[in-house]
Amino acid sequence: MINSLHAIGKKWATTSVDLVQEMVEREGEDALQKQEHSNRPIFSAVRWGATEEVVRWMCERVVVNTWRYNTWTLLHCAASDSYLLKKHFKRRKKL
Repeated sequence: MINSLHAIGKKWATTSVDLVQEMVEREGEDALQKQEHSNRPIFSAVRWGATEEVVRWMCERVVVNTWRYNTWTLLHCAASDSYLLKKHFKRRKKL
């Protein structure tokens, strides 16, 4: 699990929405808007394979002027290294 909303790495994949909510409550709602490492937490979450529940919760609360990180959109982040896509297709195979 992550120890910061600006964490970078695969720990996002094992992070619960409860932990993210707790961090936001502690740091304040604007923590989701702050940039560190040139990106907002939502981009790290998507890029590093956070669960759909975490991404959805964050998306509902994030207001950004542009949904881009450098030239990438959230879709680019999701497709890079295919963490999110692999999880989706694994789940679909089980159905």
